[in-house]
Amino acid sequence: MILSRLVQYLLGFILGISLLAVSGAAAAYLLFFNRLSVSPPKPTFAEEKEKQQSPQAANPESSPNPTATSSSDTLEKPKKPKLDPALQKKLEQDPGVYKARVTWPEGLVLRGAPSSQASRIGGIANNQEVILLEDSADQNWQKIHVLETNQKAWVRAGNVEKLKEN
Repeated sequence: MILSRLVQYLLGFILGISLLAVSGAAAAYLLFFNRLSVSPPKPTFAEEKEKQQSPQAANPESSPNPTATSSSDTLEKPKKPKLDPALQKKLEQDPGVYKARVTWPEGLVLRGAPSSQASRIGGIANNQEVILLEDSADQNWQKIHVLETNQKAWVRAGNVEKLKEN
Protein backbone atom coordinates (compact mmCIF):
# COMPACT_ATOMS: atom_id res chain seq x y z
CA MET A 1 0.00 0.00 0.00
CA ILE A 2 2.78 2.44 0.83
CA LEU A 3 4.65 1.37 -2.29
CA SER A 4 1.64 2.02 -4.53
CA ARG A 5 1.12 5.49 -3.01
CA LEU A 6 4.81 6.28 -3.53
CA VAL A 7 4.64 5.20 -7.20
CA GLN A 8 1.40 7.18 -7.62
CA TYR A 9 3.03 10.27 -6.08
CA LEU A 10 6.17 10.01 -8.24
CA LEU A 11 4.13 9.39 -11.40
CA GLY A 12 1.92 12.42 -10.68
CA PHE A 13 4.94 14.57 -9.92
CA ILE A 14 6.70 13.57 -13.16
CA LEU A 15 3.53 14.11 -15.24
CA GLY A 16 2.98 17.53 -13.62
CA ILE A 17 6.54 18.67 -14.31
CA SER A 18 6.39 17.42 -17.93
CA LEU A 19 3.04 19.21 -18.44
CA LEU A 20 4.60 22.45 -17.17
CA ALA A 21 7.63 22.00 -19.43
CA VAL A 22 5.51 21.34 -22.54
CA SER A 23 3.22 24.31 -21.87
CA GLY A 24 6.25 26.56 -21.23
CA ALA A 25 7.85 25.47 -24.50
CA ALA A 26 4.60 26.12 -26.38
CA ALA A 27 4.30 29.59 -24.83
CA ALA A 28 7.91 30.40 -25.71
CA TYR A 29 7.32 29.25 -29.28
CA LEU A 30 4.23 31.43 -29.64
CA LEU A 31 5.89 34.47 -28.12
CA PHE A 32 9.29 34.40 -29.79
CA PHE A 33 9.09 32.47 -33.04
CA ASN A 34 5.77 33.89 -34.21
CA ARG A 35 7.07 37.42 -33.70
CA LEU A 36 10.11 36.60 -35.80
CA SER A 37 7.99 35.31 -38.67
CA VAL A 38 6.16 38.64 -39.13
CA SER A 39 7.65 40.81 -41.88
CA PRO A 40 8.85 44.23 -40.78
CA PRO A 41 7.08 47.30 -42.16
CA LYS A 42 8.08 48.31 -45.68
CA PRO A 43 10.76 51.01 -45.62
CA THR A 44 10.08 54.32 -47.32
CA PHE A 45 12.94 55.39 -49.57
CA ALA A 46 13.76 58.93 -50.67
CA GLU A 47 12.45 58.29 -54.20
CA GLU A 48 9.07 57.21 -52.82
CA LYS A 49 8.91 60.28 -50.58
CA GLU A 50 9.52 62.51 -53.62
CA LYS A 51 6.74 60.75 -55.54
CA GLN A 52 4.35 61.28 -52.64
CA GLN A 53 5.28 64.96 -52.42
CA SER A 54 5.22 65.66 -56.17
CA PRO A 55 1.38 65.53 -56.56
CA GLN A 56 1.15 68.25 -53.91
CA ALA A 57 3.72 70.37 -55.73
CA ALA A 58 1.95 69.85 -59.07
CA ASN A 59 -1.28 71.40 -57.73
CA PRO A 60 -0.50 75.08 -57.01
CA GLU A 61 -4.07 75.81 -55.83
CA SER A 62 -3.61 73.64 -52.75
CA SER A 63 -0.41 75.38 -51.63
CA PRO A 64 -0.78 78.88 -50.20
CA ASN A 65 2.81 79.91 -50.97
CA PRO A 66 3.81 79.70 -54.68
CA THR A 67 7.50 80.23 -53.88
CA ALA A 68 7.55 77.01 -51.85
CA THR A 69 6.45 74.97 -54.88
CA SER A 70 9.07 76.53 -57.13
CA SER A 71 11.83 75.73 -54.64
CA SER A 72 10.61 72.12 -54.32
CA ASP A 73 10.59 71.82 -58.13
CA THR A 74 14.26 72.76 -58.24
CA LEU A 75 15.01 70.12 -55.60
CA GLU A 76 13.26 67.39 -57.59
CA LYS A 77 15.33 67.92 -60.74
CA PRO A 78 18.43 65.72 -60.50
CA LYS A 79 21.71 67.29 -61.44
CA LYS A 80 23.34 65.78 -64.51
CA PRO A 81 26.75 64.35 -63.67
CA LYS A 82 29.66 65.84 -65.57
CA LEU A 83 31.39 63.59 -68.05
CA ASP A 84 35.08 62.86 -67.96
CA PRO A 85 36.73 64.93 -70.76
CA ALA A 86 38.25 61.80 -72.34
CA LEU A 87 34.86 60.07 -72.31
CA GLN A 88 33.17 63.18 -73.75
CA LYS A 89 35.73 63.26 -76.58
CA LYS A 90 35.19 59.56 -77.29
CA LEU A 91 31.41 60.11 -77.24
CA GLU A 92 31.69 62.88 -79.84
CA GLN A 93 34.19 61.15 -82.15
CA ASP A 94 33.28 57.44 -82.08
CA PRO A 95 29.89 56.62 -83.69
CA GLY A 96 29.75 53.30 -81.79
CA VAL A 97 29.78 55.12 -78.45
CA TYR A 98 26.46 56.74 -77.53
CA LYS A 99 24.18 57.64 -74.65
CA ALA A 100 21.54 55.05 -73.84
CA ARG A 101 18.81 54.34 -71.29
CA VAL A 102 18.15 51.09 -69.39
CA THR A 103 14.88 49.54 -70.61
CA TRP A 104 14.70 46.36 -68.54
CA PRO A 105 11.96 46.94 -65.88
CA GLU A 106 13.88 45.35 -63.00
CA GLY A 107 17.15 47.09 -63.86
CA LEU A 108 20.39 45.39 -64.84
CA VAL A 109 23.17 43.51 -63.09
CA LEU A 110 26.61 44.97 -63.74
CA ARG A 111 29.30 42.34 -64.32
CA GLY A 112 33.08 42.56 -64.44
CA ALA A 113 33.39 40.56 -67.67
CA PRO A 114 31.08 39.64 -70.58
CA SER A 115 29.87 36.37 -69.04
CA SER A 116 26.97 35.29 -66.84
CA GLN A 117 29.52 33.54 -64.60
CA ALA A 118 31.49 36.77 -64.10
CA SER A 119 31.35 38.46 -60.72
CA ARG A 120 28.57 40.93 -60.03
CA ILE A 121 29.98 44.35 -59.33
CA GLY A 122 26.75 46.28 -58.93
CA GLY A 123 23.44 47.12 -60.48
CA ILE A 124 21.61 49.88 -62.29
CA ALA A 125 17.92 50.78 -62.14
CA ASN A 126 15.40 51.09 -64.95
CA ASN A 127 15.43 54.38 -66.95
CA GLN A 128 18.96 55.27 -65.85
CA GLU A 129 21.21 56.93 -68.40
CA VAL A 130 24.42 55.17 -69.38
CA ILE A 131 27.01 55.46 -72.11
CA LEU A 132 27.37 52.40 -74.31
CA LEU A 133 31.07 51.91 -74.97
CA GLU A 134 31.32 48.68 -76.98
CA ASP A 135 29.75 45.32 -77.81
CA SER A 136 31.34 41.97 -77.09
CA ALA A 137 32.62 39.82 -79.96
CA ASP A 138 29.57 37.53 -79.78
CA GLN A 139 27.18 40.55 -79.58
CA ASN A 140 25.54 39.13 -76.41
CA TRP A 141 27.07 41.67 -74.03
CA GLN A 142 27.54 45.44 -74.01
CA LYS A 143 30.10 47.44 -72.06
CA ILE A 144 28.56 50.51 -70.44
CA HIS A 145 29.71 53.47 -68.39
CA VAL A 146 27.32 54.33 -65.54
CA LEU A 147 27.12 58.11 -65.27
CA GLU A 148 26.04 58.31 -61.61
CA THR A 149 28.77 56.05 -60.23
CA ASN A 150 31.44 56.59 -62.92
CA GLN A 151 31.69 52.80 -63.20
CA LYS A 152 32.39 50.66 -66.27
CA ALA A 153 30.78 47.22 -66.49
CA TRP A 154 29.18 44.65 -68.79
CA VAL A 155 25.43 44.05 -69.18
CA ARG A 156 23.33 41.75 -71.36
CA ALA A 157 22.75 43.13 -74.86
CA GLY A 158 19.29 44.37 -75.83
CA ASN A 159 18.43 45.90 -72.47
CA VAL A 160 19.36 49.48 -73.32
CA GLU A 161 18.04 51.81 -76.01
CA LYS A 162 19.87 54.62 -77.74
CA LEU A 163 18.83 58.10 -76.69
CA LYS A 164 17.93 60.63 -79.36
CA GLU A 165 20.49 63.37 -79.90
CA ASN A 166 19.42 66.82 -78.73
